[in-house]
Amino acid sequence: MSDPSSITAVNNPAGLPEKFTFEMSHEEAKSILELAVRYAPDPWMGFRFQLQFGETTRRWVMREQNITGFREFDRDGGPVEGYLTLPINVLEFATNVFPDVFPTIVRVDFKNGKIELVNGLLNVELDLPEQDIAPIDLSFAAISYITVDVAELQQLGHAHLMFPVTIDFDHQEEPLPFVDFSFSNGLLIAKRDWTSFGGPTISVSITAEGATPRTFSSYPSALPRELLFSDTYGNESVKLCFSEETPNIAFLDGISWGIRIELGNETVHQYRSALVHTLSENEIDVDQDERIGWSPTVNCHFEGSDVAVEIVKGLDGQQDYFRLSTVVLPGSPWNLEIASEINGWNNQWTNVKLVRHETDLVAIRDVVAEEMQLTPEAVIDLVMKSKVVAEVVGVFL
Repeated sequence: MSDPSSITAVNNPAGLPEKFTFEMSHEEAKSILELAVRYAPDPWMGFRFQLQFGETTRRWVMREQNITGFREFDRDGGPVEGYLTLPINVLEFATNVFPDVFPTIVRVDFKNGKIELVNGLLNVELDLPEQDIAPIDLSFAAISYITVDVAELQQLGHAHLMFPVTIDFDHQEEPLPFVDFSFSNGLLIAKRDWTSFGGPTISVSITAEGATPRTFSSYPSALPRELLFSDTYGNESVKLCFSEETPNIAFLDGISWGIRIELGNETVHQYRSALVHTLSENEIDVDQDERIGWSPTVNCHFEGSDVAVEIVKGLDGQQDYFRLSTVVLPGSPWNLEIASEINGWNNQWTNVKLVRHETDLVAIRDVVAEEMQLTPEAVIDLVMKSKVVAEVVGVFL
């Protein structure tokens, strides 16, 4: 007889029934295992994903890098809402251990913290893993579309999955190039610039249909890989969907499958996280932005002053840099006395410059990205000089 004290219940944040059962065909388990192996790290043992339940379908959802992929199947028992975190072992048993004659019955028991898999006369019991605290978000309100042929999209993915250079990943310093997309005049063009690795810029164009020209970029390399496999779902065409509500998200929408893509900027992705950390570690208050690699502007605050730190890519061989700016006097009038004072400071200061932006008087300073550690000091210096200017110019107002 089992010891009741040895039974450990598992958290159930989705509010699923304490016990429930559903069935999974061999074909479903095999296709989801193939998907999970692609999304999982190497080695992939222990990889977890979500099974999200609906009234008519269930959706297998998994994340890697900046993409969230899913595939839907008709519901075959189980709850009609909520989500369940599962380990990849469930799919391995259903696909590689059990025969393909019968469907696999999955019995979930939260009270005892167990998953039981039954197929014919075979029975396997596993521990139910710790459950995710929230469902993986796949919500999206599309307002525009680009329709592409799956066969051509597969070729585009294949082309950008290949490396035209040899990379020593143990000593890699440069980030891998993003895939830059542009759509107009019936063509979707995808480029990867390998020049920082001594390689070429590779551009692939395919036919596409859509009403709105646009440009967007994505982190490699998971997206090109999944585009390579886009022809395995039985669809002839798919839609790339966009929304003004979430401009940092694109959604590849197929029949019973799809990919949620977090867009970004290569230069922003390269510096933003480290920049935010550097500023925060030096007692500068930084506004948080969960959109990884998206916004080039880091908004921060010091002694009551708002400072914008913009990440700027250097052009024509110039270094990348950070442009710091703060409004000294909003809606400032302009006259000869003020202009004279401003010119005097600009001649005196080597780093900080004062400029007119529309009706505001603004102080700016640039810091090269290689000297990121100097950015907190530059923010403080900019604020201090701005306060001096505001006090002196205020005499003329």
